[in-house]
Amino acid sequence: MTESTYPAVIDRVIDAINAGNEDSYAEAFAPDAMIEDFGRSFSGPHGALDWSSTDLIGADMFIERRGITANQDGSFSVAIYARSQRFNGDGGMHFIVVEDRIVRLWVS
Repeated sequence: MTESTYPAVIDRVIDAINAGNEDSYAEAFAPDAMIEDFGRSFSGPHGALDWSSTDLIGADMFIERRGITANQDGSFSVAIYARSQRFNGDGGMHFIVVEDRIVRLWVS
């Protein structure tokens, strides 16, 4: 899949995590965004920052993109390899994007 076939905000949020840039990370989320991480839920940009403080930027997360798939339901799935103080290994990040903002993100 080429870069132009999926929303640029997906790259922006992953790049912000890798750079430790909380402002750019929070700006990627819509005000009513929902994040789900194995039974834990967070909402909006402030909730995204709460999640990031323990699991992403606060845990020195680095995400390597391994591929992206556009799903029939309009979501996008990114296969990743993650390294951090909290988690190391393969996983997935799944996004629904509206008007270049993340409205839903869940991990697997």
